[in-house]
Amino acid sequence: MSSAHRIDAPDFDTVWDGLGLDEQALSARTRGAGMGGPVGCLLGVGAILGILGFFLGVLAAAIDGTVGVLVIVPSLILLVGCVILAFRRMSAARNHYGETVATPMLQQLLDGMAAQDRADGSELRLQARYEMDGRLDRGLLRESGLFFDTRMPQEDVVTGRFGRTEFVLADLKWQSAEDPRQSTSGGSAEQSAMSRHRERALIRRDLDTDAMDRDAVRQEIDRRASGSGSRLPFADVIGDAVSAQASKLEEQAALLTPSLIVFSADFHKDFTSTTRFLPEQRTRGLEGMDRESAHAAGFVPLDLAGLDLPRGVHGWTTDPAEAHYLLSPQLILALNEFSRRVDTDAIGVSFVGSRMTVAVGADEDLFSLDPANPDIRETSRTIYDDLIRFLSLVEHFDLNTRIWSKR
Repeated sequence: MSSAHRIDAPDFDTVWDGLGLDEQALSARTRGAGMGGPVGCLLGVGAILGILGFFLGVLAAAIDGTVGVLVIVPSLILLVGCVILAFRRMSAARNHYGETVATPMLQQLLDGMAAQDRADGSELRLQARYEMDGRLDRGLLRESGLFFDTRMPQEDVVTGRFGRTEFVLADLKWQSAEDPRQSTSGGSAEQSAMSRHRERALIRRDLDTDAMDRDAVRQEIDRRASGSGSRLPFADVIGDAVSAQASKLEEQAALLTPSLIVFSADFHKDFTSTTRFLPEQRTRGLEGMDRESAHAAGFVPLDLAGLDLPRGVHGWTTDPAEAHYLLSPQLILALNEFSRRVDTDAIGVSFVGSRMTVAVGADEDLFSLDPANPDIRETSRTIYDDLIRFLSLVEHFDLNTRIWSKR
């Protein structure tokens, strides 16, 4: 942490006790959200029967196509139906946790965070709001140069101002990111089918579903997908109803997948250079940059004078002098600490235009309910502490120094 300011945040136990939650009821609902309990067991059995029926139908189709279709269709409907119901249960538990726990807890944290201004001793209050289903501007993601697919699903968005610095934080779901190089290289029929399925889900997310009725949304999806020759696998067999349910399943499932946390701060001071820290290869939604691609883009290596970045991450800049002015050892140490906390080397940082953007890809869903952990209090404490760590990144910069001054 920089000595310029010291973050003060409300104590977790004080905030938690103030919520007045029934922890046993919350834990019970969490256990029932997954595949546990009688309903979960029935859904699991149904899914297994659907898989077995599908493969038996494929074998039967080799002998008699009609018999094969008669077995495949109900098996797929059973399988998709059970999986959809399971994800709906988990999604309902997630929404309940977000409304009753995460939103009030995190808003109390945001309302209570403050720091001391080194220049005049005044208190800097954090002014921010939390939206479980908020959205981060895709233009910001594109301009950072850190992501190879800016259409990833989003949740847990925090927007606000700390002192004079505006910032936004969001949880992107990197498993839904599509590498454009793979999508244009042909690939197997299975990969092409998965790509077409993903395309329809992305089209659905792009539409303003609040302003359109279901039939209009469905027609628009079909119109856009048919323009590129897209059809879901088995669409001719199982019908549009199952196709639509499969798209909804993908949307629900995407929000339960691992996190790519993005933190971006606008310092209202244009940088004359571009500086990026990236892995050598694309990973967890992050763009890759090796020596060859960096050289082609006009970047040179950035020497950090003894400071170690996470393994496999390298610094590149168009102006080494300004890059050293922008960076602080405390920021590098903070990134390493968070990298160890979530056990990842997928770290990206960029200084472009007037913004600093930090992205950390993990193998877990960092800010959401964990159905596998019945201890709601400790799960919430981890979310609480992780949010403080990320929001504290802005304090690694002295808000009153010349480089961050307002225009």
